[in-house]
Amino acid sequence: MRGCVMTAFEIIHDAAVFCGLAEPPEPVEGEEEAAAAETPAAIEAVGLASLNRWLARLWDAAPNAALRAAVWSDEVTTGQADIVLPVAVDVIQAVLLDGEALSALGPGQRGPGYLPLADVAAGEGGEAGLCRAIRLVPAAVCDGVLDVCGTSRFVPLALDEATGSDRLDGLLFQYVVADLFLHIKDFESRKEAIKAAAELKKAWLESAAGLPESAFLHLPERSFHEG
Repeated sequence: MRGCVMTAFEIIHDAAVFCGLAEPPEPVEGEEEAAAAETPAAIEAVGLASLNRWLARLWDAAPNAALRAAVWSDEVTTGQADIVLPVAVDVIQAVLLDGEALSALGPGQRGPGYLPLADVAAGEGGEAGLCRAIRLVPAAVCDGVLDVCGTSRFVPLALDEATGSDRLDGLLFQYVVADLFLHIKDFESRKEAIKAAAELKKAWLESAAGLPESAFLHLPERSFHEG
């Protein structure tokens, strides 16, 4: 397995090669890079479903908090009050308007600040899920930039996307290997892969022990707000 951050396709292909279900790319004479890796479509589908199933289970674990931390920025116009946030926004930790922190308001409070609203269905018929929404109180008095700091919800990876963590990639590799062995009914090899995954998961969970909560909060560089 590669020793750097990998895409979902690379994790799945390496797992398939490990299980004897795909061939490693052959080096091309005179070329610095090998030919593109290929994985049978059926194995690729099993691998991607496996990877996203296990990633969903691991998404809220403490070591992944730094990966889930994010900042979403959007432009607001004069007079705008209600703002629908991207579907990836899960927990809102801070809201800033042109770098100035806004306070979260409760029912009946007049502001200034922002009021959380009911979630809004995204996409036609709500097929894309629910989006967080907020209301600026008062409405924006001029055009500006709104930054929302928080954590992102789980969204399944596409083949060309990456987790951003080589340690998490190694753990997912073992889980995909285990499921591919199950797919071909090699139960003894699957047991070994699950055992290896359990050891990697323990080390991964321990990697976040003792880290302060502030280590998992990302804020815009232009802001010194820690709230």
